[in-house]
Amino acid sequence: MGTSLLLLSAVLAAPPSSAEAAVDEGVRLYDEGDFRAARDVLAHALAEPLLAAPTRGLARMHLAASHYALAELESAEAQLVELFAVSPLAWLDPAKFPPELLSLAEKARAAAAAKAPRSPSQPELAEDAPTSPPLLSEPLRLDASRPVPLSAGLFIPFGVGQFENGHHGKGTLFLALEALCLATAGASLAALESMKREGRFFVSGGFAPGEMGTARTLHAVYLSSFWLGVSLMAGGVVEAVISRPLEGDRAAPLAIRF
Repeated sequence: MGTSLLLLSAVLAAPPSSAEAAVDEGVRLYDEGDFRAARDVLAHALAEPLLAAPTRGLARMHLAASHYALAELESAEAQLVELFAVSPLAWLDPAKFPPELLSLAEKARAAAAAKAPRSPSQPELAEDAPTSPPLLSEPLRLDASRPVPLSAGLFIPFGVGQFENGHHGKGTLFLALEALCLATAGASLAALESMKREGRFFVSGGFAPGEMGTARTLHAVYLSSFWLGVSLMAGGVVEAVISRPLEGDRAAPLAIRF
């Protein structure tokens, strides 16, 4: 309950441009089984009038699925009718959604088709007039060539950006290497400082004559491991930004088409 309230507060306080990010969050919550939070987040995201049509359809589909998972059948059917009224070619992926929801979707599709007004320019056909299949406009599809929007997590080192992109192997690798480099730098610096004589500095001969070789080695290890760690952190951020998944890669498993 506390998580749902926090998510709702974030959505309500967010500017309209973040509505698409709220839809992504609602889809993620549905995929994780938090149906109540998904329902609340998606419902508020749909209140944004400037939400793009494909994103609105994606949100309405998962809102209907969240209602259904919460046994709110009338609300689920109402959302599906609204979905098919706007996008008659939308369909639900049977690999993701339960068969009972697919059956409800077909019922809602028929209800939406029955409620669709007849075009005034379309004449009534005589019973013996030849018929032909209706011409359908080109279906709208989610943009499969556009990377997902940038987020703050992509600019956090230690593999956070890779984990956010879903690249868990690379995230673990960056986390381990960066932590190892910085730990090595810290340990070598601590050992170097412990060897210094009080009031003296390394460059001015602050070590005993027999310790100069060890001090130089520790100093070299410190510098190399520190800058290698910094380079890995910067490289990890760059890699996370340029390897963001495409919108189509995120949408493909959801199998939403318009």
